[in-house]
Amino acid sequence: MIITVTFSPAVDYIVDLDAFSVGEINRAKTEKILPGGKGINVSRVLNNLGMRSVATGFLAGFTGQYIEDKLTEEGIRTDFVHISGTTRVNWKIKSPTETAINGIGPIPTKEDLDKLFAKIFAYGSRDEDGKQNLVCFCSKLPGQMDPSALDPYFKRLNELGIDFMVDYYGEALLTALKYRPFFVKPNKEEIEETLNVKIESYDDAIRAGETLKRMGAKNVIVSLGSKGAVLCCGDDGGDIVPCPEGKVINTVGSGDSLVAGFVYGIQEGKNVHDSIRLAVACGSASAFSEDLATKEEVVQIIQREFPKISL
Repeated sequence: MIITVTFSPAVDYIVDLDAFSVGEINRAKTEKILPGGKGINVSRVLNNLGMRSVATGFLAGFTGQYIEDKLTEEGIRTDFVHISGTTRVNWKIKSPTETAINGIGPIPTKEDLDKLFAKIFAYGSRDEDGKQNLVCFCSKLPGQMDPSALDPYFKRLNELGIDFMVDYYGEALLTALKYRPFFVKPNKEEIEETLNVKIESYDDAIRAGETLKRMGAKNVIVSLGSKGAVLCCGDDGGDIVPCPEGKVINTVGSGDSLVAGFVYGIQEGKNVHDSIRLAVACGSASAFSEDLATKEEVVQIIQREFPKISL
C-alpha cells in the first residue's frame, strides 16, 4: 500500500487570461479548480495508473472538505486529519507570463502531528496482501514548522520497519536522511540549495546524488526538468534518463508524477532502472498535457521511448 502524506494541501484555482494587468480588472477566459498538493498529486497519478493508495495529511475548513470530496469522487481512499483553519488556495494565472499566488494555510499543532502519525503507524510495514508499505512524504512543511519536529516520527517509522520516501529539500531533507529513506527526489534547484553546489551537467547531478546517498538515502532521484532525471543507486554509478521530446503545456505536478511513476514501478516488482524510466515517462506525460498524466498518455511515451518496459 502507498500512503501519500501532504502536510499543506491546496485548492489549485487556475485561470487563463489573454493578458494580466496589475491594478486592473482581469477577466478569465477559462478556469479550473483542482485538488492540489504534492502528495495528493502522487495519489491522483497512481489512481490514473490503476494503483491504490491512501491520501492523508491535514485538511481544514470548506476548502479542505472540497479536496476530500473530489478525491473520493475519483475513487481515491482518504484518511486525513481535520484541523482548525482553512486549507490554502493557490492561484495559477496563465497568460503570456505565468503568475502564481500561493496561500499560507493553517499550521498544525503537536497534537495534530501525533494524530496524523498515529494513522500512518497503524498501517504497519505491510498491507493485507503482504506487500511492503511505502509512505510518501511529498509536501512543503506548513508555516514555520521546524523540520527537527519530525525526528521522533521518522525514528518510529524505522522501528516499525516502514519504508518511506521524501520529496523535501534543505533542512527537512537533511533531517530525513538520518533515517535511511528508501528514496529521495530533490530537483536541480533543491539539491543545489541543500548541498550548496551547482548542477550544470548530468555528472554534477550524479555527484550530488551520491553525496545524498552517503548521507543516508538508499536511492536518489535528481529531477532535471527538460533534461530528464538521474538515479543514483547501488555502486554502479548514475543512471541517466533524458526527457522524451514533446510540447510542454503545463509543468505543474510533473515532479509529483515522476515520483508516482517510480513508486508504481517498485510496487509492481520492477527494478529501479525500469522504474526510473517509468518515472520519467509519467513526469513527461504530465508536462505534455493540461492535467496530470493519464495511463494512456504514459503508455504512448513508454511504447515510443522504452519499448522493453510494460505498464
